[in-house]
Amino acid sequence: MNLTCPSCATTFVVEAEQLGPNGRQVRCGSCGHSWHQAPENGAGDSAPAAPEAPPPEGVAPAAVPSPVAAEPQDILERRARRRGPRPPRQKETRGGRSSLLLGWLLFLVVVLGLAAGLYFGRDQVLALVPAAAPLYRMAGLAPPPAAVPLELRDVRTARRVVDGEQVVAVEGLVSNMSGEPQAVPLLRASLIDAKGGELDSWTFAASATTLPPGGTTNFETTAKNPPREGRILIDFVVTP
Repeated sequence: MNLTCPSCATTFVVEAEQLGPNGRQVRCGSCGHSWHQAPENGAGDSAPAAPEAPPPEGVAPAAVPSPVAAEPQDILERRARRRGPRPPRQKETRGGRSSLLLGWLLFLVVVLGLAAGLYFGRDQVLALVPAAAPLYRMAGLAPPPAAVPLELRDVRTARRVVDGEQVVAVEGLVSNMSGEPQAVPLLRASLIDAKGGELDSWTFAASATTLPPGGTTNFETTAKNPPREGRILIDFVVTP
């Protein structure tokens, strides 16, 4: 006879003798639901229950076939619909790795772009943030000294005797070559020997501290007891 589970509607085939005259408790092998199944002819409702005869010796009682080993196709289809398609785990993993790699590449591009901007645009950076000059010097990227729009002209050297000592006097002019007023920086004098080595150096100021456009001022400095073959070089003291 055919039995139908009242819970999941799965149909099973069992022998009528296995239910006995009064029926018995059965369990669905698909969903686990249990219920009392009466015999198909309904004899259990009118006749008293008869004791089940024990099986003959040496014969094992018939076992109810388990439907779990061969589930009906409709049950498999319903379970597949409930579970839905499996997520593409492999694709999601690759996609996550690709996103992480793309993020690192963008980070490196930003860092390299910032470094290039600080290197090639250091003049503009220092113009906006002069306090950044020490950082550039620490990194070995000190900017070149700013050009001074001034010029040394008519520089002359003369040896003299002052108070019994030989001195070398250097004098000349500082001219403003630009069309704007300019501050006159300090001047640096270097005493050079015959082999080109620097023996001494000092700084001094010109006669004027500022010059109008096209203006000129003079300067003069001296060195005591210079070497016979020595000379004095004059230059501006330029600060970054």
